[in-house]
Amino acid sequence: MPSIHPVDIARVASQSFTLPDICKRIRAMLDDGRSDFEDISQLIALAPSLSSKLLKLANSPLFRFESQIDSLTKAVNIIGGEALYNLFIAETASSAFEHTSRDVINLKRFWLQSIYAALVAKNLTKMVKIRGSERFFMFGLLHNLCELLVAVQAPNLAIKCSKYDEKTSH
Repeated sequence: MPSIHPVDIARVASQSFTLPDICKRIRAMLDDGRSDFEDISQLIALAPSLSSKLLKLANSPLFRFESQIDSLTKAVNIIGGEALYNLFIAETASSAFEHTSRDVINLKRFWLQSIYAALVAKNLTKMVKIRGSERFFMFGLLHNLCELLVAVQAPNLAIKCSKYDEKTSH
């Protein structure tokens, strides 16, 4: 059984993904204060894949909006700038690991768990009135990133871990 060292995991993480230009530009717009959701949506419109995912998310049951969301500006407004940025970062991380074998890790399960953890973290911080709930959304979204890193670094160990159940004693 191969051992995994934290330095190796950190190396894989630092080499696995870098932020695409659009994420950097959205972050700059959010920090700028002069940009609005219209400006951000015009930038997102330049990335058809992200535009499509944004509209799909805005129209998902997570947001339960009464009518169809068909504009990027409306979708950005519903989701919020920080949540949008966090989702794009998650998308970047997701695409960095899409080459990981489906036999090693179930990526759909992984990202569903991550999104649910992010939503729970954000809602809990709102319930207890902690400011900066978007930061906790991001923490929830990336809470289990090491699972992906282990899948890349030590696939056999990841497969063994995925077969674990509560009845397993060792």
